[in-house]
Amino acid sequence: MFAEILRNTPLDKIPKEEAKYYRLMHTSGTTGLPLPIVYTKRPDWNDIFLGEGERIVMAFGSKTLRLDFARAYADSDTPNADILFLNIGLPEKTLSQICEQFRPTTFVCPPSILLRLTQKWTGMERQEITSISVAGELAGKAAIEEMRARFPNAKIINTYSSMETGNMGLSCPKCAWNEFHPRAGVIFDIDEPDEDGVGDLLVTKDNPGGVAFRSYRIGDVASHSSHDGEKTIRLYGRRGFDYIKLAEVLLIREEFDRVARELKDHIRDYKAEVQSVVKDGAPLHKLRLYVVPETPSALNEAALEKFLETEFPKRLFVTPKSTLSDAIAKGIFAPLEIKVEEKITHATAKPQRLYLVN
Repeated sequence: MFAEILRNTPLDKIPKEEAKYYRLMHTSGTTGLPLPIVYTKRPDWNDIFLGEGERIVMAFGSKTLRLDFARAYADSDTPNADILFLNIGLPEKTLSQICEQFRPTTFVCPPSILLRLTQKWTGMERQEITSISVAGELAGKAAIEEMRARFPNAKIINTYSSMETGNMGLSCPKCAWNEFHPRAGVIFDIDEPDEDGVGDLLVTKDNPGGVAFRSYRIGDVASHSSHDGEKTIRLYGRRGFDYIKLAEVLLIREEFDRVARELKDHIRDYKAEVQSVVKDGAPLHKLRLYVVPETPSALNEAALEKFLETEFPKRLFVTPKSTLSDAIAKGIFAPLEIKVEEKITHATAKPQRLYLVN
């Protein structure tokens, strides 16, 4: 694969000017062959961090991301603040203890991580939070409402971003959970919209890292929207490779397809809906699988539902080493819900296998 990427890397993507800093990234490959992106400038702190605070926690899984953020802060003229860069891959108890000792005033992290880390905080600790910048995954309506209730003094900044392009959109209090205003200098276009106005999202932006994106296919499916006369976009999921990224897991359509093929004697067609809720102060993901059974089937409808509720989670990997069954046992997911249908219907004219619902 890497040899193919190298052969298909256009030479005009390699910067000709000399620079003190180079960073090579490749896109994820969700929309085709991974594309190379060469940065000749460090990330701009003002493009990364949109909040304020004296003691800031930035919690992400990528070590490269944390190091880049740290260097960007060191190069910035931002007033001095204490910043703690946390690896969300650490045990939850360890992360909670570190945060309790640090007593942050600001969080920059995925919403599900924030809610888990602060689940047992006292009222005084919660009132000290003045700014929350949500990044890394879409914050559902339930998560936003819980954050507002839990942190009454915090300004909540809901962002839409990607590793290669940085921050692209911001939500406002009137926005739906999946709705964003374009940031200054960002243009959103929809490629080949269907009758519902839904199509591939194209992004135009001059990135502070030294890369200019022109009608860049980000891999998300969206539609134009608006309120109070201001243009916005609504996000619906991923195109092509199809995946839903949550803080603890990654749900990939190809993996769902693999399990469905393994269970082809029982499954002819399917679609999956993922919903994030808050239960007892902690985020909980719910997965509902709609299945059209293969006919004739050796199992009746009730027996098929019971069989798939057990068998599908055992086979479906949600991280490189753990299955959906493991995530259910850890309390990250509720037990899988199976619905047997005669026919699968889709929310848009261009069908998606995985849906993130509110």
